[in-house]
Amino acid sequence: MAGKLIGYHILLVEDDISSQILIEKVLTYNGASVVAMGSGEKAIDYLKDGNVVDVVILDLKLPRMDGYTVFNAIKEMLPAVPIFAQTAYIYGNEPENVLALGFDGYFSKPIDFDRLVDTILITKSSHSAK
Repeated sequence: MAGKLIGYHILLVEDDISSQILIEKVLTYNGASVVAMGSGEKAIDYLKDGNVVDVVILDLKLPRMDGYTVFNAIKEMLPAVPIFAQTAYIYGNEPENVLALGFDGYFSKPIDFDRLVDTILITKSSHSAK
């Protein structure tokens, strides 16, 4: 159902342009306002400039600055904003380790977009209730 994410401002940090376009299209189809950044540095600068987001979707395998470093920088600035990890490369216990580090969710590619949208809604509403 389209429109589930109306009013949500989502920062998508993804260096693979094909993945970036696909994820952005799905999120905007569902009503979200999406800003896509191709690097962790750009995402951090965007947030340092005072831009407000409700959710961050963060690729773990980024060039120069990996997703874990970006995660730590964003959590330091915006501790209440939910951050979801996503990657095409899954190693061992990575999903459990990612959640243990404080990510709010983990998605492996190819992403189940219905699950992504529903997880954003559930997580954001639980964060708002705190």
